[in-house]
Amino acid sequence: MKKTMTTGKMLQLCLGRFSIAVVGGLLVTYTLKFFNVTPSSGLPLLIPAGMMGLLRGFGVVFDAITDPWVASLSDRCTAKSGRRIPFMRWSALPYALTCLGIFFPPTAGVSTLNVVWVGVLLLCYYMASTLYCVPFTALEQEVVQDPKRRVFFYSLDSLMFVLGSAVIYVLPVMVGAFKGMGFAPISAWRLSLAIFALIGFV
Repeated sequence: MKKTMTTGKMLQLCLGRFSIAVVGGLLVTYTLKFFNVTPSSGLPLLIPAGMMGLLRGFGVVFDAITDPWVASLSDRCTAKSGRRIPFMRWSALPYALTCLGIFFPPTAGVSTLNVVWVGVLLLCYYMASTLYCVPFTALEQEVVQDPKRRVFFYSLDSLMFVLGSAVIYVLPVMVGAFKGMGFAPISAWRLSLAIFALIGFV
């Protein structure tokens, strides 16, 4: 007889969806704002204008290729902790760190090194994202068997994603607060991004 998953355990699992919304939201929402700068932003141009959109396009194609591969690896995993948990456990930190690292290219102005840095970190980010998100989604489908509880579970899961997606819009307010404390614009952005990446990782 299978055990019924408690509401508390469901909430704990759904926090993973909150994390996906936060970390993924940093990339989707703020990379273009950070790298395609306007004069009023105070941010330096670090890669050629429009390059981030192109790099993200390559990343999405890479993501589409790796998704089924990781799904197959997870399905065939025979670890004692289960088929999904090992992937999630070891990819959580790289997922957050690679997302954050994208915003820390090594030179202070436009350079080929910065383009390479952002491009490589984007691919690493999409790989870490796949290693976490694909097993996580599969795990969600496996742990709640009762149809009525499953409806409640997915409602809770959707709520966590909406909350995570909403939380990241606080980031510009945090940036403004750090600027008010005397931080340079790029430092204010990076510190705010680091705080949100830490929240996502935890």
